[in-house]
Amino acid sequence: MLMESLKIATSSLTANKMRALLTMLGIIVGIASVITIVSLGEGGKKEVLGQFDNIGASTVIIQVRSGQAQAQDYINQRDIEAIRTRIDSVKNVTAPLQTIGHASTAMERRRILLSGIDADFMEFSPIDIVYGRMFTEIEYLDSFPVVIIDRAGALALFGREDVVGERLTLESRGRILPTRVVGVCESIASQFSAFASGFGSEMEDSRGIPFFVYSPFMTVGSIIQDHDRLSTINVMAVEPERVDEAGNAVINLLETRRGNSDRSIYRSQNLASILDQINNVINIITWFVSTVAGISLVVGGIGVMNIMLVSVTERTREIGIRKAIGATNKNILFQFMTESVILTLIGGTIGILAGLGLAYGISAAAESLGIAQVTPILSLQAIIVAVAFSTGVGLFFGIYPAQKAANLHPIDALRYD
Repeated sequence: MLMESLKIATSSLTANKMRALLTMLGIIVGIASVITIVSLGEGGKKEVLGQFDNIGASTVIIQVRSGQAQAQDYINQRDIEAIRTRIDSVKNVTAPLQTIGHASTAMERRRILLSGIDADFMEFSPIDIVYGRMFTEIEYLDSFPVVIIDRAGALALFGREDVVGERLTLESRGRILPTRVVGVCESIASQFSAFASGFGSEMEDSRGIPFFVYSPFMTVGSIIQDHDRLSTINVMAVEPERVDEAGNAVINLLETRRGNSDRSIYRSQNLASILDQINNVINIITWFVSTVAGISLVVGGIGVMNIMLVSVTERTREIGIRKAIGATNKNILFQFMTESVILTLIGGTIGILAGLGLAYGISAAAESLGIAQVTPILSLQAIIVAVAFSTGVGLFFGIYPAQKAANLHPIDALRYD
């Protein structure tokens, strides 16, 4: 019975190819929308979470509660050195000094994001050097006026990427510092949003996103008056299992040195918990948007039901003949249900392929425009769900037409003109 029903259903659909295609269109659009969103969402999630992989699950962020802190509560370089030497659960600690400024050459002047870093910074966020080198230990210790600039900044300021050895003047908070470029790194515009969120309108620039410039911590400190009042430090535990221990130990040490344990000035945040929150947010957004896109599947299902009702009407005499020669209600029901499922299953398959193609197209367009670099990820689970859902739509919306066909009286069906 199955093979016979498949043969009849296939014959019916191929006899009305255009109608079948238009019927499947709603299913194709719905499945393609869901697949596109899910695959781009998974790819985007991997890209976002991958930004934190360099830091790892061993990192804890220690912050000063600025609303409750007094001047003496802020963290300084002596505290950082004490953390390095006194706490055995801490592997590395760093506190980038960040500010907004300008960089200028003889021909160009642009807004920059200036980061003062120490030797431990690379353990948390490696800088991908393209030309030149990283800072030396002496440059860190003796506040050498040297910088590393990203490729986009090098192109904008000098008109080429390899600018190692060139002179660059930094300006920030009314102070000027002549420097020399010792390295050029990959552009890191993807970090812009996180970095810039604390600067508000200062980030507005008519010529686009500011460029990143790195310099030794104390070099940047020479043009920032309150450089020894740090509100945030990054601490890396010796192993992921001891990250909470390291965070608590750092807070205890700071409170002991400051004598402010009664005011809860410091707080710690495990990076793993931040990653979990980001993951949950992305999942919720993907699920919500997919659900909205899935509404089109309901519309497509209604289209399937309408066409199947038309098919029942057109084939009333055929149904009467089949029932007159012995076909049961179950046979007729199964025939039309099979036809409905085949219709939606083919539509679902085409939708999966179209959705994946659309996802890669959007990804390529976004990458070419410099918006983002996301590789779509289509999981087996998403394919199974899409196929099951499209088949379910066929079953659900095919029930009524199939029952109507099965319940036709043979004599009434044969009389139908």
